Amino acid sequence: MVSEQKLYQKFEKFKYYARLSIDKEAYSLAVDCMKTACALAKNYYLCYEDDTLEDMVVELSERQIKAGHIKTTDRIVFYDTHTTDNIALTQQYLGALLSWNIPFMYITTKSLKNESAALIRGQIESVNNVTVCEIPASMDNVEKAQFICDKVTEYAPSHALIQTTSDDVIGVMAWAALKEVKRFYIDLSDHSFWLGAKIFDYFISFRNCGYNICLDKRKIHENRVFIQPFYPTTISKPFQGFPSGSEKRVKLLSGGRLEKIYGRDDAYFHLVKKILDENKNISFYFVGGGAFGKLGQTAYVKKMIKKYQLGDRFYVLGFRNDIIELFRKVDVYIGTYPIGGGLMTQIAASNNLPVVQYASPGLSDKLSEFLLPGECDCDQIVYLDENLFLAQVKKYVEDENERKKSGIRLSQRVMSKAVFDVQLHEIVYTLKSEHTVKRYEYDCDKLRKNQIEIENYCSHSYARILIKNKYIRKKETFLYIGYLAQFVWHSDKKWLLKKVMGK
Repeated sequence: MVSEQKLYQKFEKFKYYARLSIDKEAYSLAVDCMKTACALAKNYYLCYEDDTLEDMVVELSERQIKAGHIKTTDRIVFYDTHTTDNIALTQQYLGALLSWNIPFMYITTKSLKNESAALIRGQIESVNNVTVCEIPASMDNVEKAQFICDKVTEYAPSHALIQTTSDDVIGVMAWAALKEVKRFYIDLSDHSFWLGAKIFDYFISFRNCGYNICLDKRKIHENRVFIQPFYPTTISKPFQGFPSGSEKRVKLLSGGRLEKIYGRDDAYFHLVKKILDENKNISFYFVGGGAFGKLGQTAYVKKMIKKYQLGDRFYVLGFRNDIIELFRKVDVYIGTYPIGGGLMTQIAASNNLPVVQYASPGLSDKLSEFLLPGECDCDQIVYLDENLFLAQVKKYVEDENERKKSGIRLSQRVMSKAVFDVQLHEIVYTLKSEHTVKRYEYDCDKLRKNQIEIENYCSHSYARILIKNKYIRKKETFLYIGYLAQFVWHSDKKWLLKKVMGK
């Protein structure tokens, strides 16, 4: 079991380990300790920004990275650590850069030869003014940071778009040294911690929630933060079908990471049970899965299905690479609870589906910001009252005409590619955004408490985070063995065996 106090103590300890390693000039080990601190901060919503980590990454950059003078040209670099089809905003930003018809370099930490990057590879492989640079996996932490710096310096861009993970210490080290380039950070994880608040020049958030957190929690000046909504990708594999016998009913779809439906005393499964009881002619599908095949994820869903007797009309589809086609074959999208899914909401709206989201203040009540503002109250998708939520679901189930009208209205609230391309260009080159800012307070306390509950009863991610740390393995062997035992205990044994056997 982990507690809030234990998590903060461990967070501080890894910052201390990083400081010790820097003082001993063990820089690669320092990077590893900082990455673990970042992972803890993000996973458990411990903070949004940390001055100690920000200062240490700048110090590491100054000590280890050699940056030459850049005589900038009219070029752009897009640095990306995701490079996975239909994940993050890689395809959207590449599409915008291609529409601008300017030379750019795409720097990635992954290989475009991977099957998971087939769509991305197809976007850029035949374009003459695109240079692809893959960071060699064989390099150590500091070598990778220097490699990034060297490649950017050689290419001499005037601007850079940076899409990376919250714990990308080596990437932030490199960009900290590249001060002559205008560095735009793409704020993907706007509701949680990420590194670089003190390093990058400008920040592109996709909604008011991220804008407010940047100003109030990350201490970034308002002149450096822009709002730019995005559009969902619409390409996926061919439709793989529904479970036999389920397809003739009204079809409700919900989905995302399994962690989004855990916590709050199994509230999501209570809701599903009530929806099934009140609507006898429906099939309810859940699409998505848990990370790393953890038993605490997959087995928990099976336990809930049995406990609430959901098995006859509730279908867990798992991960589907035909996600867009799946959305086109269902009738209503039901948001996850207690954590909502913004991208899934966008995909639903873009496919003319009505969306109904039961929300909790501080967890998913800002979900409607993934769509453009609506023109009337009939566009409501977020409900804070359970009875109103259930009544709206029932209305859509019983009234096909109302489903279609609502879906069409929502589709008009999705950003288009053409508008996105133009508006992003305006931000990058004129530092102006067309989107109105709405100021409000945002607190991560509820997210943190919910995540700790999920950790202790469902996901069990704590040991997995810690066994990755090299300092623990080298300096605290007994602790490492204990964390490893916890990890094995909470892992899907078939998945673990495949990993060990290399299959």
